[in-house]
Amino acid sequence: MDLLWSAGKLLLVAFAVGSIAYELYSNRNRINFIWSVWSRFRIKMLFEVTVVLFLMACTVLAMWEYLPFMRWGWLNFFVSSGGNVLIAPVLEGSSSPLAFIRFLPPLFFVALLFALPFLAHYKEEIFRRGYHGWRNIIRQSVKFGLVHLFVGIPLAVAVALIGVGFFFACKYRAALRKITDVAVWERIREMEAMCADMAKVDVRVESSSELEDGAVLESTAYHTLYNSLLIMLLLVMKNFDARLPSRHWRFFLTTNPASGASRGGVYSFKKRKTISSPS
Repeated sequence: MDLLWSAGKLLLVAFAVGSIAYELYSNRNRINFIWSVWSRFRIKMLFEVTVVLFLMACTVLAMWEYLPFMRWGWLNFFVSSGGNVLIAPVLEGSSSPLAFIRFLPPLFFVALLFALPFLAHYKEEIFRRGYHGWRNIIRQSVKFGLVHLFVGIPLAVAVALIGVGFFFACKYRAALRKITDVAVWERIREMEAMCADMAKVDVRVESSSELEDGAVLESTAYHTLYNSLLIMLLLVMKNFDARLPSRHWRFFLTTNPASGASRGGVYSFKKRKTISSPS
């Protein structure tokens, strides 16, 4: 049985590394796109993303505390702490007794930071482009959050990501409205409302391709910065959580949305004791 668990974890690590390697290789001729996204980062953007990340963490912690069944995703069957299939298996390897495996996580996360603009852009194209009305934005945000269940994250994190997706959608909509002529924008809204009334389904109404590209790039920048900040926070807390002054704060910082529960279990604010997560 232990051999099967080890083989399963090895396959997950291979999948994570292979996915990022493929993403970088397939976009080897679009390296300039990385800089086009990074160059949009601003101090204001960092502040906004930090606030969103903090609110998401608080939401996840609240559900973790009062809705225990939402702590679990399918990855918990392979990695005790759960998390994201692209991150958790590699991160777990950092505690391996084998030196070459311990060197894998830093190299992997450096590569992941370069792949994030492409991954974020892919999601923004699917969930944001052409969706301007609030009803469609809400629907797409729900889809955005729940689709992350496929990568193994806990249900609580997927629900919290609905709000994050809504934030990205608002940034996409604001950027499009800013660069679109008022008359054109009103025409887009009229077409969208008319199609929605007729079809009663999600309606994708695109304006000029150039304008849409600019708006999607803006939301991609927010998405990339959010994921980058989350990964860097994860790495810092992974290395320094033992030095934090109290278990209370160590839990809060190490239980991040990308990787599920912390190593120490779930802290109960009500009873002031540790409730160990089942492994």
